[in-house]
Amino acid sequence: MMLFLTGLIVTTSYFQGPLPSLKQLRSLYQKASTQKQAAENLVHQLAGAGSDAPATIVCYKGVAHMLIAKYSSNPVKKYKKFLDGKAMITRSVSRDTLNIEARLLRFTIQYHTPRFLGYNAELEADKLFLTASLPQIKDPELKVMVEKMLSISKADQR
Repeated sequence: MMLFLTGLIVTTSYFQGPLPSLKQLRSLYQKASTQKQAAENLVHQLAGAGSDAPATIVCYKGVAHMLIAKYSSNPVKKYKKFLDGKAMITRSVSRDTLNIEARLLRFTIQYHTPRFLGYNAELEADKLFLTASLPQIKDPELKVMVEKMLSISKADQR
């Protein structure tokens, strides 16, 4: 029995393939907010990522679930996906509180989540963290993403 389960896990992992690169995730994420197909693709690409995956990957998986919720017409499924995504994002940031990309993703999601859902408690703390971290960001693509979101939030004054 144990041999069967081990074979099943290895086979499942083999067919799901390697996790996408950050570049691929960033690209899909940016499209997923306006394209259902991209959101579904993001979920599919991250299906094999377990809770032991790097914090950034787990955070993208949580964001993917929240984006799928956006496209659901069933309110029960929509709320369940939202809660699943929220839990993954929270777990990710808790595991690595200094992870700039995870904090950016949480900030972006909280910024765009309707207030009545009550998912905005870390909005100001993340904004301050991102602003303070900006000079230390070495990844040019991530730096542009942070600058863009901070600019949007500054213009809107939420």
